[in-house]
Amino acid sequence: MIKEKRSLKKVNTKIVLIALYRFQNFPIRIMHSVLKGIYGITSETIFFKNGESALKNPPTEQEEKIFTDIITKLNPDLAKCLRDNKPYDNIPNLWIKNGNKNKMRPLIQDLDSLPFASAKSKYYFIESDKVTHNDTMLTDSRFYIRSSRGCPCACSFCVNSILRGTYKGLGSYIRRRSVDNIIKEIKENNRVGYIAFFDEAFGIDEAWLDEFKVKYKKEIGLPFFAECNPREMNTKMLESFVEAGIEEINFGLQTGNDYIRNNIFYRSGKNRELIEIAYKINNYGIKIIYDFILDNPYDDKNSLKDAIELLLGLPRPFNDFFIHSLQYFPNYSLTKKAIKDKHIKPEDADDTENTIRNWAYFPRLLPYNKKQILQNIIWLIARNHAEDTRVRRAVFSNSFIYLHYLNLKACILGKLLRIIERIIWRHKWIAYLFNGYRYILKGNFKTVFLKVKKYLRNG
Repeated sequence: MIKEKRSLKKVNTKIVLIALYRFQNFPIRIMHSVLKGIYGITSETIFFKNGESALKNPPTEQEEKIFTDIITKLNPDLAKCLRDNKPYDNIPNLWIKNGNKNKMRPLIQDLDSLPFASAKSKYYFIESDKVTHNDTMLTDSRFYIRSSRGCPCACSFCVNSILRGTYKGLGSYIRRRSVDNIIKEIKENNRVGYIAFFDEAFGIDEAWLDEFKVKYKKEIGLPFFAECNPREMNTKMLESFVEAGIEEINFGLQTGNDYIRNNIFYRSGKNRELIEIAYKINNYGIKIIYDFILDNPYDDKNSLKDAIELLLGLPRPFNDFFIHSLQYFPNYSLTKKAIKDKHIKPEDADDTENTIRNWAYFPRLLPYNKKQILQNIIWLIARNHAEDTRVRRAVFSNSFIYLHYLNLKACILGKLLRIIERIIWRHKWIAYLFNGYRYILKGNFKTVFLKVKKYLRNG
């Protein structure tokens, strides 16, 4: 870092955008001190924070005292005012330090009116301890894009549970770009070899999807990834996805208990329905990426047995299966319920340092009880490291030997995995070799070329 300390002084930057989630206040504090102390950014530089729930929650004491000048959703009017040295006190959607929270602006309904994300490196980035023009997103063969804004669901653990209320009366919450607009943006980024749609519920508009499958296949023809709500999916939608060229679908199971799914998480659907749609997706040759939540205080040994029964009923082996540890964010409906039911204390809802370090679930030996053991076994199943017969004997036939064998196996594998991740984090060349090997096996030589080019350019 020291060799680059004068670089941003020469740039004389006016704005620093720290685009992280609310739960990442801890690394933001570190970044702020680094930027001010090492990179030499002056006190005149304005720091502002962007995030999905930024305008819903008041600044924390740390934010107020340490770094945040403005809390906002990305706002072009703000950028223009800062550029032209004009006042910005009355711009909607801003929460200004030592000032008032400004009114919310109506939601933009015509998404086609918005400019595309810049495909040219005309900004400065801090990466690998260097100030550079090289945007890492521009050296990735995957192109990340959204065709819509808003989610039809309001799951209690998700930011949409509060955003819907925040924007109530300010226009339709779910909005969609035209197919032609999406295709135009993809074409302008001709470096890509794979498209990742990060809509919260992709393709739920039937008429839009009918147009998309024809035009996308004809004019783009690249494999793509999409996030979908399993309850919204049907045979016709899957056929349209396949016709368009989908390769992977991500959807959340989140729990294996119908009551918790419907009445605690506020998600619709039953286990039998999830198994049915998973087999339909699998039969079309589409890869499935699952999400699941553990460390849920509303789980008990019976609900976790339901979860194990669900996982054993899904098509396997699993392609990717992400197990998350439940986190509590301020003002979310699940957080309020957990506080009311005395599962957590109010201060636990803003324990940012704990959240950033414990986002993913890993098996642990303690507390040594049935609930913890069953959670560890779920992790083992999701990693494709548990045979069905042994799991059934351990969980449903109460085999003491198999139960504790699987628990110990999960704890050992989980510990080894965390050690490996720490080594990779410290020695990134290992990750480069591993990822390069995966890309080559998939025949994705374009990505390998772009990654090598970026590495050589950045030294």
